[in-house]
Amino acid sequence: MKLVVVNGSPRGRKSNSDKIIEWPLSEMKLNKDLVYEKIYVVDLKERVKQMDVLKSAEYILVIFPLYTDSMPGITKDFFEHMERNKEFLTGKPISFIIHSGFPEACQSRNVEKYTEYFSKLLGMKYRGSIVMGGSEALTAAPESMYRKKIKAFKSIARSISKYKEFETIDKIIISKPENLSKTALFFMKYLNTSNFFWNSLLKKNNAFEKRFDKPYL
Repeated sequence: MKLVVVNGSPRGRKSNSDKIIEWPLSEMKLNKDLVYEKIYVVDLKERVKQMDVLKSAEYILVIFPLYTDSMPGITKDFFEHMERNKEFLTGKPISFIIHSGFPEACQSRNVEKYTEYFSKLLGMKYRGSIVMGGSEALTAAPESMYRKKIKAFKSIARSISKYKEFETIDKIIISKPENLSKTALFFMKYLNTSNFFWNSLLKKNNAFEKRFDKPYL
């Protein structure tokens, strides 16, 4: 199999997308017949070369973070280049991994629908999308916290190797929680736990005191 992995994160090689994609890849690398290549959409000057790489793919796996309920602009730019080259992509299997800093998966469901529509627009064989929340915690949390999700990602890798659609149970495990519980909402609302991580980043970058600034007004 010639697998092409598309990293749609603006952070490129230092992104959470690159960390997450290694979970299924670690399983797929056990297959001696696997040949894979990574594409980083942040490399804007490489679009022509990247499209040539896609043309040689037998399977395309795209991963990107959720940005304002959709996708990063550079990911959309990459998709537009794919559309312009759809004659070479028609019939190829494709699947997606969408992750976000939001803890609940429901935040990414609209863009998940878009990935299916986009695949059909290009005449590609849609093999499913995986939605995962809480990915921003990867910068601080130990990987052991994601043990169950990693196991499900490895199962998904086997589905990819067989050109099969993702197993429903794996998608459910990775996407949990779909919605936050009333208890979690209480802690986020009244104890301000949802801002703990972001505030720590602001302080680290000496921007905490400017968090309420309105530069565009």
